[in-house]
Amino acid sequence: MFKLSEHAEDERLTNLWKNVRKEMGLSEALSKTHYTARYLPSYAPELVALRRFLDARNQKSSLKGKRILHVGAGYGEFAYALRKFFKADALGVDYSDKNVDTGKRFLGPDHVRCGNVTHLMEPDESRDAVVSDNFVGVDYLKPEEEERVITEARRVLKPGGIFVVSSPIEVEYHPAFDRGWEKVFHSGVSIDERSGTFKDLLVLRKK
Repeated sequence: MFKLSEHAEDERLTNLWKNVRKEMGLSEALSKTHYTARYLPSYAPELVALRRFLDARNQKSSLKGKRILHVGAGYGEFAYALRKFFKADALGVDYSDKNVDTGKRFLGPDHVRCGNVTHLMEPDESRDAVVSDNFVGVDYLKPEEEERVITEARRVLKPGGIFVVSSPIEVEYHPAFDRGWEKVFHSGVSIDERSGTFKDLLVLRKK
């Protein structure tokens, strides 16, 4: 089991993330929406994975300036926090006009945009990392659409860039993960040992 407190830096990031929603100053209107209050704290595994595996060859852990794309981003809270607290060049993409409009209204216009996650409007090899949470391996997309998301993630990633996939259930290993990817991590991630909650986390590196 991958533990978020395995390294001191992981623990620091996790503790920060526990308070990030409060620190972001989200309004009551946004915090009462359908998933923000419940799911935002669980972004700690994705954040730790970005730190651990991004630019591992150069032993760099800073997210500052890293170009990160979050697909299926909802209101764009994760991208907003990456930009505000970690100085990353982060952008969220979501198919829902309502989600994007809500995010822009409460968090500003620069962190999220509406788009089709199976046809990303991003240049080739333009991103250092792509994050897909509660998305691939769950029942939101058909298998052929999942494959398109994986293919698009690989297209927009720079050589050596990482694709972070997470799910509240076990991530189903898609055949497309074997085409042009190196698997660098795949395991359940402990979020809260007291409650027993976890995420399955898969990290792939573009060959």
